[in-house]
Amino acid sequence: MKNMSIVMKIWLVIGLAVIAFSTVVAVSVFFTAKNNATTQSMRDYMYETSKLASQVHSGFNSLDEFFTQAVTLSDPDLLATAQQHSTKLQQNLNRLKTLNPTQQQFLENLQQDAGNYASLAGGIAQQFIDGNVDFSKIQASVATKTEQFESLNTRFAQFEQQADERFSQAIEDMSGNMELALTVILALGSVLIILTAGLGHFIASRISNSAKTLGLSLSELASGKGNLASRLPVTGNDELGVVAKQFNLFIQMLQTSFNDLAKTIEPLNRSAKDLASGMSTMEKMTLEQSDNSETVSHSMAEMQLSVQDISRSANDAASGAGKANELAKLGLDKTSHAVKYSQGLSDEIKHAQDVITELAEKTKNVTEILKSINDIADQTNLLALNAAIEAARAGEHGRGFSVVADEVRNLSSKTAKSVTMVQEVLRQLNDNVSGAVSIMSQAVSNAEHSASLAADAGTSIEQINQEVQQISMLNAQIAAATEEQTMVAEQIASNTAKMIGSFAQTKSLQLSVHGISDDLRVLSESLVTVSSKFET
Repeated sequence: MKNMSIVMKIWLVIGLAVIAFSTVVAVSVFFTAKNNATTQSMRDYMYETSKLASQVHSGFNSLDEFFTQAVTLSDPDLLATAQQHSTKLQQNLNRLKTLNPTQQQFLENLQQDAGNYASLAGGIAQQFIDGNVDFSKIQASVATKTEQFESLNTRFAQFEQQADERFSQAIEDMSGNMELALTVILALGSVLIILTAGLGHFIASRISNSAKTLGLSLSELASGKGNLASRLPVTGNDELGVVAKQFNLFIQMLQTSFNDLAKTIEPLNRSAKDLASGMSTMEKMTLEQSDNSETVSHSMAEMQLSVQDISRSANDAASGAGKANELAKLGLDKTSHAVKYSQGLSDEIKHAQDVITELAEKTKNVTEILKSINDIADQTNLLALNAAIEAARAGEHGRGFSVVADEVRNLSSKTAKSVTMVQEVLRQLNDNVSGAVSIMSQAVSNAEHSASLAADAGTSIEQINQEVQQISMLNAQIAAATEEQTMVAEQIASNTAKMIGSFAQTKSLQLSVHGISDDLRVLSESLVTVSSKFET
């Protein structure tokens, strides 16, 4: 980094900031796309599969209930309704096969068995309606029907449970992805922002320290208390390093000039007694030396002002770096806000999982109620069979079985009440599903808000870029001030050369200026006093 220019160092900070922003955006986009794919999968088939599985299960139980009522009441309308439910059940199973191609064979077997069950139950009901029941075979048919019902009911329940488990697992995967995204964004954002701020502070400190050292050295020279043997440390090859090298060359030239001046003063004192004439010429040369000395003084003052400008510009550059650091912190704050909103999104998704859990509980209630209906229906069916058998045996005397008929009616009433309870539970189930959809919509809204906060973070980093450009402009001013110092140094060198020439002319006229020896001695002492102010 020592060999890099100030502009390259600033662009290094900009590049690190861009990498930090790009990394955070890339991580956010990756996890957002992953969750979008899961959400699309849930929207396309998981939710509908779970809903259809519940409808198929409850529809099958309703189908059995209608067949049972058709046998009990010998009502052809109930049989027609049962056949309609069977058709609806087949349609739902076809839709499930379309949504779940991996389970198509299982669903086809389930569909075929459900059709066989509907044919068997429909045939039994039709015999009772037509009044041509073969009681020697009816018991076996009823037993076969009951066995098929239990098997199908169990398989429908298993399929429904599997659909609910897949839906719940998808929600858990989304929640896990969001938590992982939050962790990765927070970790990467914090590390990269700390690196950017640290690098910016390091570069600004190097620039500020170099400028302060240069300003202090020039201030000591301007005040007449400087040590011409000291040199500025050269810490790099950037613009400030070049300034330090040129300043050291200038100090070396001054040191050589003052050493030559000190060597000239002593012979000048020894020759003062021999100066007797040429007073007017000596006075002119003295005036010329005085003018040159004033010129040197003015040049030194201008150089001091230039150094002060360099110092102020360096301080402004450090201030700009500080602002850039503050804006980086602001970007971190906005990222933290995005994290909080993303956490809110995770909570909403967990709430959706709770609603789906409640949906599963309601489904279990439906299963219990339908089991009660099935028990009542079986008892009603047996009583109806017993009444039919007894009536067939008694003939005209079968009218005395009124008690059995009353029991049948009571059981039919209980069956109707159980059906009503099933409908109520199904309504609650649909309400809960609607609530789950609403919560998922809210989660999507929170995700959009999180994306908006990420855009704000991008704006903050763009402001950091502007501040860094301002630092670059300030460094350009430092370069201009350095050029001005170079010009002043050349002027000082020219004036010093004129002073050396004047001393040579003084030396050549020493034989003709005997009358001014005392003045020359005083002048020599003054020169000693001036040169002693600087340590060589």
